[in-house]
Amino acid sequence: MKYLKCVIMEATRLHPPLPVLPPRVARHDAKVMGYDIAEGTRVYVNVYAIMRDPKVWDKPETFMPERFLESSIDFVRHNFELLTFGAGRRSCPGRIFAMAINEKVLANVLYRFDWALPQGVRPQDVDMNETFGLANHRKVPLLALGTPFFP
Repeated sequence: MKYLKCVIMEATRLHPPLPVLPPRVARHDAKVMGYDIAEGTRVYVNVYAIMRDPKVWDKPETFMPERFLESSIDFVRHNFELLTFGAGRRSCPGRIFAMAINEKVLANVLYRFDWALPQGVRPQDVDMNETFGLANHRKVPLLALGTPFFP
């Protein structure tokens, strides 16, 4: 299950459901990385860019669940590198529940079915491009064939 959790973390790092966190309003004047932010300014956090930042992530465009195996980064602590559920005091209160449900559902689906691509489709032919908006969606739907598995 540990590797499955790493897969979920990596999938949400590369493909966050919300590319931008809900806006916050600066409560006082501040200077962030050399930029002046006036009190009352609406601030948006670009999650998509942060989670693909080469200064933070080694090979940021590559799907590598192993990056989380020996890492202290997770959804429970307040890590500002992995922002799927936000971070800090205003992070999503349902993040622990969401991860538990994701792990349980995905583990059951993987256990109970053998998965394959449609005939003639190779893994390298699968288009992982996304549309951008308030929520990210795949440009081309992923088609996979599940065959029930009975141990």
